Amino acid sequence: MKSMSKSEKFSANNKKAKLITERIVEMIALDYQLISIVEDYGFKRVIAAAEDRYVLPSRKLLSQKLIPELYANKKKLLITEIKMDLENIKSISFTFDLWSSQAQQSYISLTCHYLTNKFKLKNKTLGCSYFPGEHTGNAIYNKIKTMIAEWNIEIENSNSNISIFFVTDNARNISSALSHSGSNFEHISCTAHTLQLAIDDAVKESNMTDLLKRCKAIVTHYNHSNIASERLTETQKRMLEQKDAILIDLPKIKKGQLLFARDWNMIESYVILLKPVFEATKELSREDTPTLSMALPTIYTIEAKLNLFLTSMTQNPGTCFAENLLRSMCKRFDVYKENKIYIIAMLVDPRFKGIMLNEYESYITSEAEKYRYNDEIFSQPSTSDELLTKELENLNYSLWDILHQCSVSKKSTTATSINEVTIEIENYLKLKNIDPTADPLKWWEENYQTFPHLLPVIFKFLGIPGTSVCSERLFSGSGLTVSSRRTRLSPFLVEYLVFLHNNL
Repeated sequence: MKSMSKSEKFSANNKKAKLITERIVEMIALDYQLISIVEDYGFKRVIAAAEDRYVLPSRKLLSQKLIPELYANKKKLLITEIKMDLENIKSISFTFDLWSSQAQQSYISLTCHYLTNKFKLKNKTLGCSYFPGEHTGNAIYNKIKTMIAEWNIEIENSNSNISIFFVTDNARNISSALSHSGSNFEHISCTAHTLQLAIDDAVKESNMTDLLKRCKAIVTHYNHSNIASERLTETQKRMLEQKDAILIDLPKIKKGQLLFARDWNMIESYVILLKPVFEATKELSREDTPTLSMALPTIYTIEAKLNLFLTSMTQNPGTCFAENLLRSMCKRFDVYKENKIYIIAMLVDPRFKGIMLNEYESYITSEAEKYRYNDEIFSQPSTSDELLTKELENLNYSLWDILHQCSVSKKSTTATSINEVTIEIENYLKLKNIDPTADPLKWWEENYQTFPHLLPVIFKFLGIPGTSVCSERLFSGSGLTVSSRRTRLSPFLVEYLVFLHNNL
């Protein structure tokens, strides 16, 4: 009887069989596997070797029952988690973006972000929903409103004490969607996207198009020719790093793709100028630390580096590009420097609170006093703080090297009628900035009892992301979900698999 039981196939309700089936469904979502993997000969051999009593589910069972069921279960759990978190948070932020798959089907992504009262940042993928039809501002707004309502959150005429923010790129239809009247949210532009627009402006104004075209042609040449690729001892990502190898190989490249000495000098200048932008984009795109608070400091430091380049490298071939990039950044980011959301987020981040403090200190006091429990009127804080920015000595300093040199010096004040909020804020602002690579949430977790009036402000502003890159990452995964081998997936299965991939 024992021998016979070992040769019998598992029933569908067998505990071990259920676990294996669940892991297979999760594997398909996590690893972007084809649903048809259950019919592949090699996969069947692996399963048979591991457990020959297990019966693989069919493609039909996976797509029509097992994947939808796992999606429904995981979504239910996430709804419960977010509902519980909403009782103890001060703000929630959403990002979304539009995307077209290889099957020429349109989707809209939705992610949410917030800081819990345990100083933990949470980033959740809420959906990647099929979105056919014309993508007008009104259509986008209605779609997003419906998607968010599925999570028991209203963005229109809500009486909730939770502040709502949207972080998106600068596309006209998206901006139009978020200018809807009667809304209960604030719209923030993606800092990374605005940086890219500033670069695009400078590229056009500096007549760099031809040089970039030739660089791309050389990259394409080596990427599409096995023989040419073999002539390079190593394939590297950046043009400058390939300089020596390419110069040796230039005689074998078409004349229209040649790079001359002046071109290389310009490329070297562009790399110096764009390095802090590259670093800023990487840092602003992180999801494990507050990033909106980085926006103003990174803008200031990039502008500082451009100014330093222009004053010390007057004869450099990259001067024209530096001037145009600085002009474009000033034009596009001036509005950021006057936006209280960016300012307060920066001030409650112990890494950056000293940046332009003499201009911005009153913002944090105004916000903190909103959360007081009485109507007492207090005097405004002294603005005698001074920002001391040390001279930038080396053009090769990284973004964080420059930020590390920013410190605050305080003059003693003799202000009268100073209230407890003002005293608390001034004591906080007098503290030396922590290292720009340190964890600001860990610092607040260790110091929050010293600054109780600032807690609501921290929870409201430090959970806002500085970019909408998380939605773009979602579509990178969606592209793998709807690959050239999976173009026949139904829109619903795409939504289920993308959601599961990001929430398992």
